[in-house]
Amino acid sequence: KAVVSTQSTGGCGCALVDTSLYTLISEKFPESVGKVTGVLTTSVGLGFMVGPPLGGLLYSLGGFMLPFVVMGVLTLLMGVFVAVALPNQSSHQDNLKRTRVYSLYAYVEHDGLEQSIIGYTDSGEGNQWASIAKDVPFVPAVKLGDQVSLLKILSDVKLLAILLTTVIGSSILGFQEPNLGLFLENCKYSPASVGFLFLLRDFLFAIGSIITGYLVDKVGPYSILASGLVLGSVGYLALGPIPPFTVSLASIIIGLVITGFAGSIPWVAGLPCLLKATRHLANKSSLNSQLSGLQNSCLYFGIFLGSILGGTFLDMFSYRMTYLLYAIPPVATSIIFTCAMVFKRSRGNVSFEESLKA
Repeated sequence: KAVVSTQSTGGCGCALVDTSLYTLISEKFPESVGKVTGVLTTSVGLGFMVGPPLGGLLYSLGGFMLPFVVMGVLTLLMGVFVAVALPNQSSHQDNLKRTRVYSLYAYVEHDGLEQSIIGYTDSGEGNQWASIAKDVPFVPAVKLGDQVSLLKILSDVKLLAILLTTVIGSSILGFQEPNLGLFLENCKYSPASVGFLFLLRDFLFAIGSIITGYLVDKVGPYSILASGLVLGSVGYLALGPIPPFTVSLASIIIGLVITGFAGSIPWVAGLPCLLKATRHLANKSSLNSQLSGLQNSCLYFGIFLGSILGGTFLDMFSYRMTYLLYAIPPVATSIIFTCAMVFKRSRGNVSFEESLKA
């Protein structure tokens, strides 16, 4: 009971921290969400690398209780530091609630670059902006301060496709947990060797987060997220591996390097995709917090789903067939995601002038 309650409480705390961090990133760094998220995710990868050996060291020094006591004290100290260091957000939220300005966002395709036109209709200047931006693709915004319901977010095809892609993308790493370690132990690899291989994967996760963050801001989040799933499938084909190749230490290392890098992509690109898909709803705290919560829910649900499927597949199929079969869902989801983006883009463009009359 103590272990279950400890794990449950720790999981709730992690959910609160992650959601708050991603919300702060989307608010404080709107122009470089990808890079900042990459740095944050790198710290997560480093934590995955340092945590197990540190826990083992503390366990060897003081038994079962010492790791929990040390981490509990450190967490409390960090909580106090964060509470003192971060500014109070309540006054800013009160100002937003009293604001009566309506923000309109027009997205203009010009020479392949996306540009923004912002107009304010509270003072009757909408017609002026309509004459400037006549007949350009536009998605109407909502009033600053309006609450965007979770149901409205989940009813959007593009957002659902992003969330599905995030789930499948994060399952790439979770799928390996219940079967790869067991397979390596059955192949007479020592526990230290197995730990080193997973450490290598986590190291590539950390490095890949920084690279992905840069690419998201440079190239765009949609293409990066879709390519991450394809890359994950390639890694699984190496872990399998596809005939005529046989399972070897080299193929496992190559597969772990690729999947480690691919596994970082949904963690970094998921939130920028959600923010870009909801730019017409205005960027504000109420929306950002909901998107951050959905992002984290999908990431951890993907890890959970991958672990369940990984164990189930290994019970039903051989090691090779397990990985070859699960190379299919990421590619299929990438195709669905790409089609959803194209479909929504082709249907969602209405003229700026028409949106003002609505």
